[in-house]
Amino acid sequence: MSSAANLAYRKAAFLTVKGYQGNFEYSSGDGDFLLKKIVNEFGAESCRYMHHHTALVYTKAEES
Repeated sequence: MSSAANLAYRKAAFLTVKGYQGNFEYSSGDGDFLLKKIVNEFGAESCRYMHHHTALVYTKAEES
């Protein structure tokens, strides 16, 4: 599972899998759909997870 708030990818990979194309009918899940497309195209070894507290990304929720 991924979140666009803490997801990084190469531009070439994004372009190869045609980015978010095919997911416009969904209001959420862009990061997950993109991650799955990249793994399907380039294999499981193309995905890495950073298991370290310094790699965490914090985002503040909007007040309204």
